[in-house]
Amino acid sequence: MPQTPFKNHSLPGRIEVGDFDEGGEGVGYHDLTPETGNDYRPGTAIDLKPRPGGQWATVDTQAGEWTAYTVRVPFGGVYRCEVLVSNDRSPGAFRVQVDGVDAVPIMPAPNTGSRDVYVWVGVPGIRLRSGAHVVKLLTERESISVEAMRFLAEVFDPAPPAGEVVTTLSSGLYRVP
Repeated sequence: MPQTPFKNHSLPGRIEVGDFDEGGEGVGYHDLTPETGNDYRPGTAIDLKPRPGGQWATVDTQAGEWTAYTVRVPFGGVYRCEVLVSNDRSPGAFRVQVDGVDAVPIMPAPNTGSRDVYVWVGVPGIRLRSGAHVVKLLTERESISVEAMRFLAEVFDPAPPAGEVVTTLSSGLYRVP
């Protein structure tokens, strides 16, 4: 089955972790415990649990599991990427890729002392070009829970002057110093 968006995501904005792409195992997600599942996305193996406020969070993730999200970036620029994580057992860790390139390097998920306490963890300085991209959230060390990701605009690219030729690189992502 091809990878298609479950929901339309536009950046800057928030991505709920349960709204990963359609396509099934190995396309929209990868889960190492397929016998589990959830009520939000029946037929998928991702371990989702309801959260207060109507959101869903991945729980009991294992190293090597991931979810993918097709996003639209109307305005290129520099963004901050943050992940809303909970970790009651150290040392959990995650990373975020955009179009197959690490945008957020392996980040520790701080021990929040409870599965019900979440904190935002992330990095600034992620350069995204306008257009469609695939964002992938990867678990590097188990036992973290994730509710959402968000991309916050730091600086938008200026519009090129009329008549200027703009060359787009094949990768939609690069880091700025």
